Amino acid sequence: MDNLNNSKLEVFKDMKPTFFKSLNGYSLYECPIHGDEETLVVVLPDKSIHYTDLFEVPTTEEMSDMISYGEFNNTLLAWQGNW
Repeated sequence: MDNLNNSKLEVFKDMKPTFFKSLNGYSLYECPIHGDEETLVVVLPDKSIHYTDLFEVPTTEEMSDMISYGEFNNTLLAWQGNW
């Protein structure tokens, strides 16, 4: 699974998504295809790529709380053939 996630992350980063913020291995990006018309994308520490339910970048405190409560781990995988 690591090789697959690494490959997906490489393709994702080649699309030059706008980077917003990173905390504890979680990185938030703008969707490289739909921009601000789509929710933010999070790259988890295992390098899997997920959609969030966020349209605005959270503060560091809010993001820390989301990580603590595992909110990013319950999000939809972004790699469903959309890119």
